[in-house]
Amino acid sequence: MLKNKVYLEGHIPYERVNEWYHSIDLFVLNSRIEGMPTVILEAMASGLPVVATNVGGIPEVVDRRWTYNFGDTERLKELIIKIYNMPVEERRKIGYRNRLKVLAKFNIRINAKKILKIINNFINKEP
Repeated sequence: MLKNKVYLEGHIPYERVNEWYHSIDLFVLNSRIEGMPTVILEAMASGLPVVATNVGGIPEVVDRRWTYNFGDTERLKELIIKIYNMPVEERRKIGYRNRLKVLAKFNIRINAKKILKIINNFINKEP
């Protein structure tokens, strides 16, 4: 069913990353160990549905309905097929929600203000 539709891309030159994200329908990250992978944030910011292992910081950003335990190939297959069989509009809605989530949670201005607040609190703290 998915034969000739799944690609293992490997390294993508920086200049092509944006173009690449906009040329795919689904992003899958199958990692055993992660922190907060930038690649997930990039894929979500590009408006893609994301399926990923529930390790490290991934569950903080990827909806748990689209995560699985590393090594659970049946669940991975189920999630990929579920998204593949969705109407395009539903896939786009998932991608749009992902984009909004990342833009809200990882906005540089908001995060800079939070960091400045922490620094100011530390500086103004009495011994």
